Amino acid sequence: MVIVEFNNVSKRIGKKDLLKDVSLRVESGEIFGLLGPNGAGKTTIIRLMIDLLKPTYGEVLWYGDNKSSSFKEKLGLIMHDDGLYLSMSGLNNLKFFGSLQNGIDEDEIINVLKEVELFDAINSPVSTYSQGMKKRLCLARCILRKPEIIVLDEPTAGLDIDGKHWFIEKVKEFKKRGVTVIISSHDLNEIEAICTHVAIIREGTIKVNGSISEILNSNNDSIESLYLKTGETDYDQEKHY
Repeated sequence: MVIVEFNNVSKRIGKKDLLKDVSLRVESGEIFGLLGPNGAGKTTIIRLMIDLLKPTYGEVLWYGDNKSSSFKEKLGLIMHDDGLYLSMSGLNNLKFFGSLQNGIDEDEIINVLKEVELFDAINSPVSTYSQGMKKRLCLARCILRKPEIIVLDEPTAGLDIDGKHWFIEKVKEFKKRGVTVIISSHDLNEIEAICTHVAIIREGTIKVNGSISEILNSNNDSIESLYLKTGETDYDQEKHY
């Protein structure tokens, strides 16, 4: 089943083209990576995907529909701006966010905090949390929604090696549960470790798009070599696998 689809989507703000004729699709159960350097257009794709931006041209479809907002009920999200309340405890942050979802009981919140290994810090102000702990609290907030789709925008940015490893393993767990994950990153190792599918994006255009296994089977190069080739001035062919 196709979850979300971009059909020839372009986004222009003023005279600047942020995206140019982007087409991609994410199917149920995939871990789909958006890979590209800073400023390539990854966050713009995510903002269009979750309806924070509207396309200048083309269409974004959720479950084959460009008008329905029902997908938002199935969506969990972690963006750059974490939206956490620093003066409140981790527990009270989740109680507040849970109250916005027709109420989630405290036992469920406690279980989620245990799952992300924050139980020992539930009563501490979020201002005392490390960057990794804040990311885990954001993930806990995401899990509370029982999402079918999780969208992660540079989720391991600012984390140390241990923090990145923890996050990668947690995302792999989501796949085992049948959750569809869309993740943006400029970290090649992260994308190869997590994703089943990838779109390589440069300067607002998709250079390579498809299954990682098929990409590797069709090329003698690694994902890293192929990624570097897409940055060469004479590489202008969009490839789908």
